[in-house]
Amino acid sequence: MSSDLLYWVWLAERLGPASRRLPGLLARFESAYEIYRAEPEEITGFDLHGNEKLYRLEDKNLDSACKTVEYCKRHGIEIIAYDSEKYPSKLRKLQDPPAVLYVRGNLPQLDNRVCIAVVGTRKMSEYGKTSAYKISYELAAAGAIVVSGMALGVDSFAACGAISAKGETVAVCGCGVDRAYPTKHKRLMEKIIDHGCAVSEYPPHTPPYDYNFPARNRIISGMCNGTLVIEGDGRSGALITARTAIIQGRDIYALPGNIDSPGSEGTNKLIHDGAVQVRSAYDILENYRELYSDTLDFGALERAQRKSNYTRIAAMLCGLSFAEKEEETEKEIRAVKAEEKEIPEAPKENINSAVEALDEKTRTVYDAIPEGCEIRPEALTATGISLPQIMAALTVLEIRGLVTQRPGGAYIRK
Repeated sequence: MSSDLLYWVWLAERLGPASRRLPGLLARFESAYEIYRAEPEEITGFDLHGNEKLYRLEDKNLDSACKTVEYCKRHGIEIIAYDSEKYPSKLRKLQDPPAVLYVRGNLPQLDNRVCIAVVGTRKMSEYGKTSAYKISYELAAAGAIVVSGMALGVDSFAACGAISAKGETVAVCGCGVDRAYPTKHKRLMEKIIDHGCAVSEYPPHTPPYDYNFPARNRIISGMCNGTLVIEGDGRSGALITARTAIIQGRDIYALPGNIDSPGSEGTNKLIHDGAVQVRSAYDILENYRELYSDTLDFGALERAQRKSNYTRIAAMLCGLSFAEKEEETEKEIRAVKAEEKEIPEAPKENINSAVEALDEKTRTVYDAIPEGCEIRPEALTATGISLPQIMAALTVLEIRGLVTQRPGGAYIRK
């Protein structure tokens, strides 16, 4: 545990999630404690993004951080700070790494293991469900770690497959790890904790605000070698994870599907754009055979292929319901959406903080998007910023929950 854990929690509170300021601050001040001790004049004018004054760091009140640390101690939640040996090294390489991770369970040793994110749509087909389960089962049986978001649909069956193979799995949450979301996945969360952990950059008690999840996705892809998209239409949140993985320099894998199936629109496009087409776990793991020869077991993979087919019993043991008909799937999604409506609206100041934290170029793109109107990326080139840079900025804005993509490829402010 970090010797100045309290100050890391304080720093995480001041910077907020998905902040690009952490690496620069640490390059100058070396530790969270040194940042805490810094005088206002040392912070003012710190040349990070447009010479913005990091005024929140002038607030030295530790009461909230103390309460968070004490709560975590009482409830068995581990806090892993950026400077901890247990902190995943892949996350340290991100432009916007989390300052702390809150963990329930045991975070696997990720640095010497193949880690694969398995993500996809909530409204999955039978093909997507069985594929998510089977491929994840084989990945875990061979020694890889399966990472997902514990969401309804593909994510949950990916975790179920890893658990059924008695492998390790990690669920990255878009809320505090002291709550299961959706609530119907409480038993699944318990199973995940038994076979790995649930992890979040959000402190306990944080509700699952909708804009938390795009930011959460960068951690899912960021702690992994590659991201596998099972199913997703053109607007699926899984494609945000895929785009984030591309920006992070991670490998992209996709499951091909019927060209007439809306659920395969996103994955087929990923393959068209260069993602590796996947038919089985072998197609993924073969790429890491030499680099991870000590932790991958291809003999176990071959044995797993004979018993990795999805079964309803496996789903029941993980607390998952199984919607065999489209109307039942729709019913499950409506139940989750009803639960989402009960979540309190995010405070306006949180949105304002996210805008203030943007770098100059991303802020320029954001300011160029008119309120209440859709705009296509090409129209934003009037800012003088190139289209590739605009697309990167729009991905950052999606991650921070400030814009959303609409049908046809246009964007609108949230």
